Amino acid sequence: MREPEPPPPWVDAPLPDEEPAAPAPARARAAPPAEEAAPILVPSSALGDRWQELVGQMCERELISALVRELAMQAQLLSADGPAWRLRVERETLATDSARGKLQAALSEVLGQPLTLALEVGPTEDTPARREAARRAQRQREAEQLIQNDPLVVSLMQQFSTARIVPGSIRPL
Repeated sequence: MREPEPPPPWVDAPLPDEEPAAPAPARARAAPPAEEAAPILVPSSALGDRWQELVGQMCERELISALVRELAMQAQLLSADGPAWRLRVERETLATDSARGKLQAALSEVLGQPLTLALEVGPTEDTPARREAARRAQRQREAEQLIQNDPLVVSLMQQFSTARIVPGSIRPL
């Protein structure tokens, strides 16, 4: 009978888990984001709150869509004096007679009374679209902050010197 061959040298080598790991360079905390986005400030008003609610109702009931929905989202309610309502939009292309008429009809249906809607073109501040953009930006900042302060992420970044959070890779749930 033949004598058994000795095991190859790598069989006796210690497993990677058995070797003492070299300490990772210490890092105080996770790296801050490359660009700190400034919060989007949207001045809110009672008219803006009312307009936001009405636009939401018109969208839910599918009374407005496409260009008319965009007009409603981009518009700021300036006044709602009885049956006379005034809106302002920044983009002249949204202020068409056709879109105004359709928005007026949808608004009349939601309110349950006829009204006249006047549009003007000019700078806006408190619009449903700006509020939505501010809400999305706030959620994004919160998600990034949550990841950057997560103990596991901080630990991994301390353990692996080249670890980093890829800018733009975090999405809020």
